[in-house]
Amino acid sequence: MLGDRRKEYRVEAVAFRLPANCQRIRAGSSIVPKSNHALIFPFSALNKLFDHQAAMAQAGSGWISLPPSLAALLLVLGGILEVLGPVCILLNVYRRQAALLFIFYVVATAVLFHNFWSFPFNGDAWNQNFWPFLKNLGLAGGFLYVATDARMQSLRDAFSRKPR
Repeated sequence: MLGDRRKEYRVEAVAFRLPANCQRIRAGSSIVPKSNHALIFPFSALNKLFDHQAAMAQAGSGWISLPPSLAALLLVLGGILEVLGPVCILLNVYRRQAALLFIFYVVATAVLFHNFWSFPFNGDAWNQNFWPFLKNLGLAGGFLYVATDARMQSLRDAFSRKPR
């Protein structure tokens, strides 16, 4: 009887094994979510570069007004992170460190520059700050996923009646 159980288990395990070419596709599939998550930032850096005055105005009018010299320094540092960070994440070079820097960056920009709580509920200024605030928190969650080295898992297990 015990031998029969082993055969059943063995047959079941073989039935779900992926072919070698599918395993390579699955291993490379994590590049798609990482690239979708990281490619927003180089465009943000270009926006800061080409519309420097608006970026400086936003930096000076946040929750804490920054002096122009500090605002310029933070914009340059943020621009460098926005250009080099996605490259690090996509090429797996200091990927986790870049993701941790991005977590700090997006949470800091959410709190400092999207202070929706300072405006009347559901007004224009509230809406213009609330949704970018939530977007930044969502980006922080995605970068936490990258920083903790989470693995892509099959969705088949998510819909299973037997949790593993």
